[in-house]
Amino acid sequence: MRKRIGRVAREVVAPLAWCYVLLKLAVFDVDSAALRVIAPDYLWVLDYRFFVLLGAAVVLFLLLGRHEFLLLAAFVAGYPFVLVFWKLPKRFYRQWPLIVVFLPAIGAAAARLWSTILLYSLAALAALFILKSGNRWLLVFSVACLVPLLSIHLSRSLRKAYAASPLTRLTAWFDEARTGIESGRFLKLEETAAPVISSANQPTPATASPRQVAYSLHWLAGVIADQVKAVTKRRYYDLYLLASWFYTVVLTAVLFAFAHLGLHKISPGAYRDVDGAGFWGFLGFSLDTLTAHNVSKINPVTAVASIASYAEVVCSVVILVILVFSILTAAREAFKENLDDFNNALAGVATALETRIRAQWQLTVMELEVALLSENPGLVNGLRRLRGLPELPLPGADGSTSAEPREPDRGDSAE
Repeated sequence: MRKRIGRVAREVVAPLAWCYVLLKLAVFDVDSAALRVIAPDYLWVLDYRFFVLLGAAVVLFLLLGRHEFLLLAAFVAGYPFVLVFWKLPKRFYRQWPLIVVFLPAIGAAAARLWSTILLYSLAALAALFILKSGNRWLLVFSVACLVPLLSIHLSRSLRKAYAASPLTRLTAWFDEARTGIESGRFLKLEETAAPVISSANQPTPATASPRQVAYSLHWLAGVIADQVKAVTKRRYYDLYLLASWFYTVVLTAVLFAFAHLGLHKISPGAYRDVDGAGFWGFLGFSLDTLTAHNVSKINPVTAVASIASYAEVVCSVVILVILVFSILTAAREAFKENLDDFNNALAGVATALETRIRAQWQLTVMELEVALLSENPGLVNGLRRLRGLPELPLPGADGSTSAEPREPDRGDSAE
């Protein structure tokens, strides 16, 4: 029971503890804000937070015991490393077809990572100054700092359909690999090492034989192509495109809300019917302008406020173009073409390997699989599991001969 409680406690306490620390250090006083909302009469407890944490640690020690408590403490202390080096790689390993499908988005994000961080940091500081500052020139500078993020984000969204895709480069690499396999330049299939007979009279290669390498590469090419094609049918990329478009709408509305608020604080008479409106009031006005509705009572009065409103109307037209032209047509078609070329390149690699196998050893791929079953059954059955096929019985395990394991492959040939 203590082990079960310890496992649950590690998965619950560690993320909560690190979220609390990060919010406390970088964002706001989260425990004070929570107590003000939930139980304002107990704010005095914060003066004794050390003793509260000490009491919680003693309760966990009594509940878990020394061994599980030390494991919990070590897990909480090293949770960032556990997250980065274990949990995320494990999740990515299970979802590797999604990573291949989203290579265009991942590649684009990685290529502009530092510029994106700089733009968002600049906009965040500008938004903070707009909310808290009353200095006129600082407000003018802050409103101007919102423009780079908005303009660059919209331009990137427009170019998304025609940006160079990592899938294109991968396809070119696989085409070169296919050509090299066909010519014998990329993959040497001559036998270079003789198998060593182990004490159990089983042939154990000193190194991977060319037959194993050719068989493995053929199967991996087929597995990757099948898995990527299956993920593509689920339309995850279409959902990503729609989500990115919705994010563009929200980001535009929020940035213009801060811009309108900053203009109002620079010139209090720039907008009519403000009535002490803050950020949320101007966010409603920004959404009204962006969607061509008339719910908000706020209206621009001065020329600068009108120019800002007209600029938001122009951005709404750009967002509509992004939806209709780039996201719903060009981006989807470009992605589909790139993914089809990628799968065709993988199929070409598999076909080239099959041709080389037949020419080198006068064996089909299924016949090579049966031959390798006695040499390396773990490799054969492991690759079959990757493709969702049943494992083959070991030759001689049930009194059968080495030729009998070919029988389960009839379904594979029909498939």
